[in-house]
Amino acid sequence: MTVLFCLLIAPFFRPQVIEHIGHPELYDLYFWWRVAASLVIVALFLVVRRCRVFSAVAGLFALSALLPTLLFSGRLMVWFDQFFSFSMAMVLAAIATRFWRKEFLSALCFVTSALLVCNCCSVIMFPDGIWAPHYYFFGNRNGIFLMMLPALGSSFILDAERRGRLPIRSILLVAVSAINLMLDTSNTSSIALVLFLIAVFLVRYKVLRQFLNGITYAVAYLVAMLLFVFCRVGDVLKPVLEGVLREDITFSGRTPVWDAILGTQDPLTALIGHGTVDYGYIAIEGVTLNAHNLLLHIWYVGGLLTTVLFFGLVAYGVANLYRGRVSKRVALAAAMLGAFFVVGITEAEPYCSFYFALGIAASIEPEAIRTRAST
Repeated sequence: MTVLFCLLIAPFFRPQVIEHIGHPELYDLYFWWRVAASLVIVALFLVVRRCRVFSAVAGLFALSALLPTLLFSGRLMVWFDQFFSFSMAMVLAAIATRFWRKEFLSALCFVTSALLVCNCCSVIMFPDGIWAPHYYFFGNRNGIFLMMLPALGSSFILDAERRGRLPIRSILLVAVSAINLMLDTSNTSSIALVLFLIAVFLVRYKVLRQFLNGITYAVAYLVAMLLFVFCRVGDVLKPVLEGVLREDITFSGRTPVWDAILGTQDPLTALIGHGTVDYGYIAIEGVTLNAHNLLLHIWYVGGLLTTVLFFGLVAYGVANLYRGRVSKRVALAAAMLGAFFVVGITEAEPYCSFYFALGIAASIEPEAIRTRAST
């Protein structure tokens, strides 16, 4: 089962380097590999027939983004790469976590750890970038969280089930992540890594798990989005941003992107979205960019309906995390999802990593309660 899950997970993590090495057949290979994996996932769902509510909402989430894509003659390949694949990733993670938790987490850890190591090696070998500045094996330097968070999250969850053993694998993954970030810094990924590791340390204590749960992280994300995207609290935090993080108050040009996204939404597109028009869709000073925010990306592409369905998926996941909050295993899954929320403030996350974490959150169960036999 672990090998099968590796084969199902791997096509959802396509390294960008294959698009730039002069072999287009590799890109086609990943496409058909993902198609085959999706068919297996659908078959798995039909056989198991569990996680039906979450899987149904995941399917509607993908279809709701397809409607404006067809209406506005958008790019179906981008829809397949994004929303269809998001749906498949969530369904796979939800079903596999429920029935084959260790095998699935082991496979997710193996695939993402291998990519993380490859990316770190590419940063060491090509410090100026492979095909463009700050672009390495997996892609842009800011995309390290796409491999780092699922690798660390799955590794720490697996370690929690092996009590008393030194978490060598997790320590090495933290070291690889730190080396990658030190060689070519990404503030967003660095902050996510630090906060994730703090959460991993704190959830060792049962009393703190009551507070560090899925609802806590989701509410914190919404508050942070309100403050940074709409209220522009970055202007107030200018000394911290510029002095500590060496970041300008526009978050490296993100605030103009947020303004542009909000400014392009008329009543019709706010309701039904623009569809998956391209990987980048907002032009700022001649550069085409995505929304650089998780919720703004979903709202821009799919409109109100897709956003509501997304909230439903998140609510389902964080509610499950809240119910099992006293469990260390569940608390670590919540910490992984929370780290993705941190990244979601300044990145659109149009990749499958976040949705694997959301699927895990929706299905992970606490450890079985052990009781002593009565005498």
